[in-house]
Amino acid sequence: MNPAQQWLNLDKIRPACIELYQSQLRHNTPHYLVLDGLFEQHMLCEVVRELHASPQWSVQQHTYAQLYVDAEQWSIADKAERFVQRAVWQRPQNTADIEAHPNTNSNAGRPNERRSYPERSVLAEGSVLAEGSILAKDSIAEQFLCYLRSPEFLQVISRIFKVELTDIHVAEPTLNTNFFRLSAHDFIGVHADDSPGREVCMLLYLNHDWPEDAGGDLVFQGGSEGAIQIAPVFNRCILFDPASAGSEHLVNQLNPKYANQYRYNVTSWYWSF
Repeated sequence: MNPAQQWLNLDKIRPACIELYQSQLRHNTPHYLVLDGLFEQHMLCEVVRELHASPQWSVQQHTYAQLYVDAEQWSIADKAERFVQRAVWQRPQNTADIEAHPNTNSNAGRPNERRSYPERSVLAEGSVLAEGSILAKDSIAEQFLCYLRSPEFLQVISRIFKVELTDIHVAEPTLNTNFFRLSAHDFIGVHADDSPGREVCMLLYLNHDWPEDAGGDLVFQGGSEGAIQIAPVFNRCILFDPASAGSEHLVNQLNPKYANQYRYNVTSWYWSF
């Protein structure tokens, strides 16, 4: 089966739809789209099932001064300087990687790191698998992340935004697409995603039956009409140009009433030449 047929709702990418998306992008401030049902729902349900059962989550923290800080750096950072605390999914490894790098434990790079030539992937996490974790070949969640960086999917996004997207200059493409989750104790403060060469940001929400009062809404700064608030409901995809006016954004904190509930999403960044 063609990967697009497996993962995409093809009715959403017909030529007439692409033209409509292009028109909406031109007129929206920031340049953004809200696409509900872009992906095949039954496939996303399988992905969500795996994520809910997965032990492969670790804390990720950023300050405005430095991304990817450790616990000590976080503890001494001023509260106003802390802008991201969330959990990131640790992508499963290939069997060959485990055999070739039995004791590797390194942070392989940053999502916005760019090089002048493509490099071979380096393991981003230790090779000792956590109890209950699975290998890449058996992971439908990993298969989905790979599809989101495939030439076929990049072509779809390229058509919508009228820009040629490529990973040719991205040192670690896999670090630009991953699953994240937020709890009521986590937060994402206001920030911009406009690194040089970054053309498109994608957010895909994976939250079934999300309560209206649960929080976790994406909030764009917007333009003259004010902020734009978007609920993180299941199979809702947000695509936006991070360099467009009003694209600075944050995430409303989750309601403590739902302390046992997580907000899941995919975040994916796409680059041009």
